[in-house]
Amino acid sequence: MAGRLANALRAVCGCAGDSNWRRLPARDASWGAAGPRPLAMDNAENVFQMFEAHMRSYRGDDPLGEWESYMQWVEENFPENKEYLTTLLEHLMKAFLNDKRYHNDPRFINYCLKFAEYNSDLHQFFEFLYNHGIGTLSSLLYVSWASHLEGQGELQHASAVFRRGIQNQAEPKDLLQQQYRLFQARVTETHLPAQARNSEPLHNAQILNQMTTSKSNPGNNSACVPKNQ
Repeated sequence: MAGRLANALRAVCGCAGDSNWRRLPARDASWGAAGPRPLAMDNAENVFQMFEAHMRSYRGDDPLGEWESYMQWVEENFPENKEYLTTLLEHLMKAFLNDKRYHNDPRFINYCLKFAEYNSDLHQFFEFLYNHGIGTLSSLLYVSWASHLEGQGELQHASAVFRRGIQNQAEPKDLLQQQYRLFQARVTETHLPAQARNSEPLHNAQILNQMTTSKSNPGNNSACVPKNQ
């Protein structure tokens, strides 16, 4: 799952934001002409307080861009502090959870998916995102969600998630359709008998469709894939 998800993320989320927060120095750097770096920069909590003060006075039109640059700075300077990074991701999610302009922004979805890695119940977390309208038009949500379900052996539900993404015309469409075809190929290779794999393609497609739809419990499907937004 991790490899496929990483490739999908790289395909969509490759650009860094541009922000004044980049003026923060690295931990082993100085403040330039202002003199030596303050000792407070060695403490992640102190830096976060500085960032909060920065955001309170921020008057720009892209607060997520400020968060993006800050998160990059923290990841570069405190990479060993996973607990702190997780806390920051939670703060970021809460800050933009109800900001609809970012609900399908690849940057925000990327951070939501990073936060998902620290959740014990991924299925519930993906449902939470979907029900809040986050990522409903982004292929990344459906690819990640379906990949998790596939890893759990929930092939019918994974197929339903892919189909919901296609139905919602999630972007980029090519990514979603490609990942769906690869999923179908894996299901065919792993679960179809060798004789069936060598039969007519149309017959194979019918068998595959039965495997990923007809055996599903309708109640479970409706829980797995909520109604359209």
